[in-house]
Amino acid sequence: MKNITSINNALKKLEEKQLKIAKELEELSLKRNQKLIDLLGKIPSPTPIETIIGGILHVIETINKNAKEQEDWFKAGSMFLQGKKPSQDKASSKKG
Repeated sequence: MKNITSINNALKKLEEKQLKIAKELEELSLKRNQKLIDLLGKIPSPTPIETIIGGILHVIETINKNAKEQEDWFKAGSMFLQGKKPSQDKASSKKG
């Protein structure tokens, strides 16, 4: 019986860890979403937010059909989040 008890205890500990991880994932997801909302709020454009969201949805639909385009958009987004412009990245790669 002790073997079953130790297994049950191990399962309980793992379930507790699983709940903790699920909570952390949810918190990080909310933080990421808030950062995205903050970025959208900083767009210096007279374009209505509905148009911007429509554009994002269009890009998502397009990149799901084309791996190369997905890679290009990923690179552009990564550079933006690092505070770089595409021309800065090209210039630095030419120097190196």
